[in-house]
Amino acid sequence: MSVCQKWPICRWLIFIFLMQIASARASYEVDVWQIGEGLPQGTVTSIAQTGDGYLWLGTQNGLARFDGVSFKVFNENNVPAIKNNRIVQLFVDRADRLWIGAEQGNLVCYQNGLFTAYETPGKGTSFNYARVFCDDPEGGLWVISCEWQLTHLKNGVFQIPSADWHLSGVRPDAVASDQSGQVWVGTEKELARLQNGTFQTVYGQTNEENFQVEFLAKSRTGGIWVAGNKQLRKFESGHWTANLGSYAWTNSPVYGLYEDSLNRLWVATLGDGLFRYDADGTVLHLTTKDGLPSDFVRCVTEDREGNIWAGMEGGGLCRLKPAIFQTLGVRQGLSSDQVMSMCEASDGSFWIGLNGAGLDHLSNGQVTNYGTGQGLLNGHVWSVVQDQQGTLWLGTWDGLFKSEQNHFTGLSDGLTIGWEVLAIYSDSQSNLWLGQQSIGAVTKLHGSEHTPVMIAGASSSLDVRVIVQDHAGNFWIGTENDGLYCLQNGRCLHFDRKDGLASESIWSLRADDDGTVWIGTCGGGLSRWRNGKITTWTAKNGLVNDVICQILEDRAGNLWLGSYGGIFQISRHNLDASVNNSNLIECVSYNKSDGLPSTECAGGFQPSGCRSADGRLWFPTVKGFAIVDPEKIPHNSLVPPVVIESLMVDKTMLWPKSGLAESGSPGTVEIPPGRQRLEFQYTALSLTAPKKVRFKCKLEGLENHWQDMGENRSVEYSRLPPGTYHFDVIACNNDGVWNNAGAILTIKVLPYFWQTRWFMALAILTILGSVAGSVRYVVKQKLQRRIEHVERERAIEAERSRIANDIHDDLGSGLTEIVILSELAQSAEIPTDDIQADVRKITSKARALTQSLDEIVWAMNLQNDTLDSFVTYTCNFAQEYLQLAKIRCRLDLPAQLPNVPLTADIRHNLFMVLKETLNNIVKHAHASEVWIQVTIEPKRFILSMRDNGSGFPLELAPDSQAGSEAQNANLNVGKDGLVNMRKRLKNIGGQLSIQSRQNLGTQIELTLPLPDL
Repeated sequence: MSVCQKWPICRWLIFIFLMQIASARASYEVDVWQIGEGLPQGTVTSIAQTGDGYLWLGTQNGLARFDGVSFKVFNENNVPAIKNNRIVQLFVDRADRLWIGAEQGNLVCYQNGLFTAYETPGKGTSFNYARVFCDDPEGGLWVISCEWQLTHLKNGVFQIPSADWHLSGVRPDAVASDQSGQVWVGTEKELARLQNGTFQTVYGQTNEENFQVEFLAKSRTGGIWVAGNKQLRKFESGHWTANLGSYAWTNSPVYGLYEDSLNRLWVATLGDGLFRYDADGTVLHLTTKDGLPSDFVRCVTEDREGNIWAGMEGGGLCRLKPAIFQTLGVRQGLSSDQVMSMCEASDGSFWIGLNGAGLDHLSNGQVTNYGTGQGLLNGHVWSVVQDQQGTLWLGTWDGLFKSEQNHFTGLSDGLTIGWEVLAIYSDSQSNLWLGQQSIGAVTKLHGSEHTPVMIAGASSSLDVRVIVQDHAGNFWIGTENDGLYCLQNGRCLHFDRKDGLASESIWSLRADDDGTVWIGTCGGGLSRWRNGKITTWTAKNGLVNDVICQILEDRAGNLWLGSYGGIFQISRHNLDASVNNSNLIECVSYNKSDGLPSTECAGGFQPSGCRSADGRLWFPTVKGFAIVDPEKIPHNSLVPPVVIESLMVDKTMLWPKSGLAESGSPGTVEIPPGRQRLEFQYTALSLTAPKKVRFKCKLEGLENHWQDMGENRSVEYSRLPPGTYHFDVIACNNDGVWNNAGAILTIKVLPYFWQTRWFMALAILTILGSVAGSVRYVVKQKLQRRIEHVERERAIEAERSRIANDIHDDLGSGLTEIVILSELAQSAEIPTDDIQADVRKITSKARALTQSLDEIVWAMNLQNDTLDSFVTYTCNFAQEYLQLAKIRCRLDLPAQLPNVPLTADIRHNLFMVLKETLNNIVKHAHASEVWIQVTIEPKRFILSMRDNGSGFPLELAPDSQAGSEAQNANLNVGKDGLVNMRKRLKNIGGQLSIQSRQNLGTQIELTLPLPDL
């Protein structure tokens, strides 16, 4: 006993007592929801679960629906049928109708998303409300009010007996129906059963003095549980078949009685907490000391996943869930919660290294502590290992120690003493390997011999945290900030980030029999070395956390990882599958709601955690050990119902109209055109671990593959094109059981009228018509251009012919005439005066030929195919031509002429008309002055030529039938010339206008259409 540091005599008694208390209290984890989490009010008067999986809560400020994550509140503000917010009692009947009893006689039935109100008949008091409900197999509802009135509701009509149903008592206090549907009533005098429309007493004060009933509850195995006369008993087949004894509480009234799926009876008391009676008579008492927020419990029930729910007076809602993990720390008798390392001894006891409190030995319920009084230099024990000879080795702040008859001795060899020992590993040859700081090596101990094993390439400040030997005999060494080393056949291999590690701080290693080495890093997730290749998984791939403190294996071959985010389990198959298909890893995670004392595991030392001989896994945390038996973990095989709760369109609820999704298919929800954002809100009704429920969704018509939504319970889509879509959502529970049927909501995004099929068809027809018209137009244009091209070619050919004829006629005849005149001038027989006349003719003819040739060159030059060029050339020609005839020429021209193209044919014809006009003026008009005016209008070009000559009568103009040939011959205008002029202008689309008066001059106007300017 001298080795104990604290409470040397009674410590083991205290430990046993605390462990017994802990085992009872640790059987449930208590989670609490109050106003801060969305509960409308702190007093939960009643709890019921409907067939869809929702949990319904009655409070004194409305009705709340709970999916495990959030509350939806219904009260007199949003449900007209609810006329009083103080909800007293809830009940779900055989038809899955939810009955809601509120104060002032307000009774409401909820079914398929609709609330229907009833008025409970009363005796005239202001506090008439339904206290207790039950139903019968015929669909009738039995109600006891706070006025102790028993009524029956069937087909919407209340039946009120005149003689209180033949009951002996006048205060019906409890009503319930058993497993077969038989209705039972308890009064202040009796227990009665309904038969043939009336109640018959089966047990009363004639059987037991002062007998009275406080509460009734159905038994799953038949009969009825009765709380009465301060006893808990079950009545069946005319007698008591079970007796759980007297009340385990004092004067607190019973407010709830419920038998769970394991046939344990739960009792809610108003003041003494919650009691659980097992079939073997064991009583579990839960109070605020066990995590309940209040000892005033108003109701208790069980959901279909086996969770116990309790409603508190002012304390909110509680869930009691069987704890998966057990805790071992100070409260259970250890010397400290700062557990660092542990090992199981050959005798089944456990040695536990503590950070600052020395070493604890747990054996047969007794804890013995070792410290400086037993030879340790300090209380920081970071590594604990028992070798095959039974010797216990400790790695401490001040080096290595070994046990010798309840005493510890430090090794003073210069290598293992004075240096921190963070890791101890026992290999297959009974050697001990030590991981230390700042020596650049690991130390190998065999018996009394110790050998430093240098690590090639490592610095002298090497910090070794973990060592493991693989099946081939290679040693793997994990370090802090220097990666992973492997000692293999005399050589040293090094692995770091460039080889695939996400972190170079290695805190845990595990070697499989197939040669695989698992690598847990501090911040870089989990890595695997296999066949020379490193594969890494992090939180991005689905890990719960990237700090891996422990890697343990259960008997089924699953990996269990301790981390800074709790403990999680992964199957090797899932890891292999994730490499092949790049899917997220499916982990089963555990946190404080599963019994962990803390979600932060302690790591960086070896050995850190272990699997004991009985199969339990031990994980050190910052608040003690978390211990789990993987073979006893309950598996949640219940498929979670999936519900699409609402569809929000541009932040306004479009469906459902009532705010509650109805059962069955809602049909197709139509969405008006032009909406920008759609938000689907959905849930899955798994109440065991609602925050571990995961979802996948898909909008068929837009997406072909499932989206992994994780824990998110809503998804948004923006700017959906018109069409019909099917929103499909599936979910899995905390144990990965998927509801692949899920829930589906069909939506139809309505189009604008221009997005409809008929409009599209009309648009297509219009487009096709337009295309056809365009094609026709294009073909026509091409044909027109082809015709114009042909005509232009013909015009060019004609122009060429004309030019050739002009050259032949004018130039040829002129040159011939010059030749003849030249020969005559050379003849001696010609008089001198005649020769001079011939020379003058030669000069005149040569000048005329030069002018004609100039005209031909101007007409042939393509650069002159513009209106500006035409006006410039013709005006210059007119001035020179009239100047030779001694006629004054006045020009009236625009300041700037538009850049309008004129073809050679148009230019030629216009010029010939102008030339003919000038020729007529010179030869016949006897004019002294000519005015030439050019006018540009929006769509035409006008060339006007006016002289002050003799003129001529218009009735003798071209196309006139007046006059005779003799008269015409005497006119100063040539009729044939005017006819040719009109013909030329007509050929190019122009017009000729003549105004003339005898002795007052003549005006000739040439008009040519132009394109839009």
